[in-house]
Amino acid sequence: MGAQREALTPHLFNALSQIHGLSWAWMKSYNKERPHESQGNILPSEFKRRLVA
Repeated sequence: MGAQREALTPHLFNALSQIHGLSWAWMKSYNKERPHESQGNILPSEFKRRLVA
């Protein structure tokens, strides 16, 4: 949770829904839109394409 905490630290929130929205966006980016070392530093979509091919 360390990286997620870093994503939330600079923000001030007025409602729990704001935290949920930002957390969801961060999680999506972290899991789907960045290269993963465990997958050879390629995007998950590219890894999936290669796996299926």
